[in-house]
Amino acid sequence: MQDPKYGLRMLARSPAFTIVAVLTLALGIGANTAIFSVVNGVLLRSLPYPEPGRIVALSGTYKGALDIQDFDARGFTFWKDHSDPFQYLAASTGVGFNLSETGRPERIRALRVSREYFHVLGVKPSLGRDFLASEDSPSGPNVAVLSSGLWRRCLAADPQAVDRAVLLDGAPFTVVGVMPAGFESIPPVDMWTTIAQVNASIGGGQNYEVIGRLKPKMSRQVRWWRSDTSEAIE
Repeated sequence: MQDPKYGLRMLARSPAFTIVAVLTLALGIGANTAIFSVVNGVLLRSLPYPEPGRIVALSGTYKGALDIQDFDARGFTFWKDHSDPFQYLAASTGVGFNLSETGRPERIRALRVSREYFHVLGVKPSLGRDFLASEDSPSGPNVAVLSSGLWRRCLAADPQAVDRAVLLDGAPFTVVGVMPAGFESIPPVDMWTTIAQVNASIGGGQNYEVIGRLKPKMSRQVRWWRSDTSEAIE
């Protein structure tokens, strides 16, 4: 007990040193806690989806380069043509819409996604359905799946919301489904719609994030050989 008492007396005699020491400890603990929270959320904690170990993200890089890139529309088409290891494969790209359904315009975050997106994550809408192949096509209709939060905020949790139209950027989008409460995509958004309608407009850059769900018992170490260059792709 004498050591703590002696330490407290010494700290009381040097208040400036004590304040600096306490602030340094507080900043150090706070910084470490913040870093661990990020690492835990991104690297350590499992994704909040069924069988998260089978969900993978695809990216590309040039040999010898350090940067990692997403894909364009043609790149996603390549992966669809070489999707043997995957049970489902999907692309997404972020977009924003002005929603005018509530009487005053509201800016909402959205993802344009290909039709197997929710299959990759392994989560079904709690109301209605997800996207059909005919909807995820360049000439497909405007359809949307809403988050539970937007459904409650915008449509007052109407159980008859399916087949109802909402105005996004002044255009009608038919609601085909509502996701369960607590579901969040990565990144979290308010709404999802189909991606094929914008292939021509955003497909020239590295705009598509591609994710896949591996087939059961499929290893993450997969190799293909490109016939045109005899180059291995892993």
